[in-house]
Amino acid sequence: MSIVDALEPGERARGSIRLMKDNVALVVILDTVDNGSIHDVFQSRICVANTHIHANSNFPDVKLCQVADLINGLEKITQLQIPLLICGDMNSLPGSDPHNFLVTGRLNPIHRETSQTTDPLDIYQHLKLHHSMPLVSAYSSLLQSGRVEERERRKMNSQTKEPLFTNFKPAFSGTLDYIFYTEDSLKVDGLLELLDYESAGTGLPSPLWSSDHIALMAKFSFKPPFGQGLYSSLPPNPWQHAAPK
Repeated sequence: MSIVDALEPGERARGSIRLMKDNVALVVILDTVDNGSIHDVFQSRICVANTHIHANSNFPDVKLCQVADLINGLEKITQLQIPLLICGDMNSLPGSDPHNFLVTGRLNPIHRETSQTTDPLDIYQHLKLHHSMPLVSAYSSLLQSGRVEERERRKMNSQTKEPLFTNFKPAFSGTLDYIFYTEDSLKVDGLLELLDYESAGTGLPSPLWSSDHIALMAKFSFKPPFGQGLYSSLPPNPWQHAAPK
């Protein structure tokens, strides 16, 4: 059942207009290839999800709804012992509800201050706001490991443990983009160097940098014995809702 279907009948039309945005996620399950041939029936696999979450700051409920829907589906895939990467523009700052939900695995709306501004349709009560995936931010994990040079450490926020910025415009600077991974199955081996304020100049894009977002890149390796998924074929689509009767 969709979130819109869970709303009161009188709110469903309004909910559909508010929640149904044009944001998407691309989710693929990849097989590793060795010497041009695929491994046997239980070959190493990894799930990679790429997404762009709704940008409008006046719709925090939409942001959380999109992230929760994505995570709930991805959790079903990881239950098959398939390692997971989530890469994307979350349009959410460190410490925001979507970010906290991703990294802590829970968000209890009962203890939050909700209002007509943040949750006008009262959808939080219908969201599954908990998951058991050990999701960690790639850049945050390497900073906390102590394996980061001082010049790169200066490009990180000591409180949030995330980059100082991934989006830099004259009127805004902050971290909106992330690479999350399942810590029990993957290990970070390296990261692309971050841009600093001096190199970014007065804002992005610029003659040297073609986007207002900086590039994030990470190199991972499998932690044994993960990558040997339980499915010999692709798992069913976890976002496929049953047809109404």
